[in-house]
Amino acid sequence: MRIAVVLAAILAIACSRKDEPSAAKSAPAAPPASVGSASAAPWPASPTRSGVPAVSFVPDAILSQVGASHTILAVDFTKVVESGQLTKLVPHKLRCIRELIGSAGILVVGLGDSMTAIVTKLPERATVKCLERLGFGEAERRDGGHLFLRPDIQLSAVWTGDTAVITKLGDKPGTGTLAASVRREIELISPSAASWMISDEQEDLKLVKLWVEVSESSVNLFGSFEGKKPGAAKRALRDIRERMKKAVVDWGLPPLEDSWFRTSSTETTAAVELRLALPEP
Repeated sequence: MRIAVVLAAILAIACSRKDEPSAAKSAPAAPPASVGSASAAPWPASPTRSGVPAVSFVPDAILSQVGASHTILAVDFTKVVESGQLTKLVPHKLRCIRELIGSAGILVVGLGDSMTAIVTKLPERATVKCLERLGFGEAERRDGGHLFLRPDIQLSAVWTGDTAVITKLGDKPGTGTLAASVRREIELISPSAASWMISDEQEDLKLVKLWVEVSESSVNLFGSFEGKKPGAAKRALRDIRERMKKAVVDWGLPPLEDSWFRTSSTETTAAVELRLALPEP
């Protein structure tokens, strides 16, 4: 479930580091917007409820590179930048991250037997300099790629043009074929989503699906859970909510209140909807 909390980070523009809460405290508060009524069905209201499959912003050429991943996270940075206000929440000390967000295209992370991340339109030299500022030591690989080293994580990155493929040191890029069930869920993601996460392999869950939509005035998070056993989906929803609340506080942002979440559940399914207003420009 840990990767699902990444979507909570998107509420605070999930590119600042968790170990710098003091910098994040300067971010403007995001007052709650009026929250729409929760869906009684396991899937929150979205354009996909019409039954017409929507096409994700991730091209097949990139999706195929994550291999047989059981969990996939994707972010469309162009939509994040278009919202105007979200990038302003990146602390000033991490302005190089803000600059990278402004130029980046999409990010796709696949988790399976290994971790593979693909980022398009990512300038190589600027990224190397930015990661050095964030505490990563850097070394060149024999094949012209880079090693980014820090005590808590070691990454390997190879650029082809302005597209970077990043793996954990020792991991190979994703292999195999994405499960048809996961691909089908991706096709049903709302076309207005700026970010989404799908996982079909959790302890007591058949499926976890989260997505975020952003605009100039608000951030909207939707989530759906399908359990293998009665009560599992509802517990997962509760766990995600508490982790999100903790992540936001840890990053020095105003706390999320329980009343801002709208939820619904059955014995084997659960859904959550969270709408937040962004500060005025």
